[in-house]
Amino acid sequence: MTKRPIVSSASHTTNKLRVPQAPLAINENETPMDEQMEEQESMTDRITRVTADEKDLEQFYNIKISPTRFVRLKEYYETELEDLETAPFESYTQQSKVDYLLLKNYLKRCRRQLDLDKVKDEDMEKLLPFAGTVVRLCEARQKADSIQGQKAGRDVAELGRAVAEVTTKIREVTFP
Repeated sequence: MTKRPIVSSASHTTNKLRVPQAPLAINENETPMDEQMEEQESMTDRITRVTADEKDLEQFYNIKISPTRFVRLKEYYETELEDLETAPFESYTQQSKVDYLLLKNYLKRCRRQLDLDKVKDEDMEKLLPFAGTVVRLCEARQKADSIQGQKAGRDVAELGRAVAEVTTKIREVTFP
């Protein structure tokens, strides 16, 4: 999976998973501007960035049962938590410390919810054995991958058969 740079629409900054950029320092004794900007990110700015990045990620990876979505969001939450751990907590104001703790708990809760959703999705796979095919087709279209018409046609025809099969099984259990 390639990591795509997601630029926050709110703050126009990038997160740690993005394409690395060359330092913007002019001479060796200067601190690169990227590092200066990171050091200056307030908790309010961080929360705004995380909110915007999360919105962008969820908008792009919009198929809730997609393994790709799970991997990307999990990676994002873990990276943000690791980055948050390196923040200078003791130097923050009282309000920023509260924001820090709230953001940390929020990211941990999101990561935990993602794990719970994955377990639920795995359980639902028994009822929706065709979901993987639908997800694969949707993600290929979303990424603008070239689609082989005959294979896609066979997949869609197979989906119809799989849905009919599951529907029959449900009716047999519900109305014996």
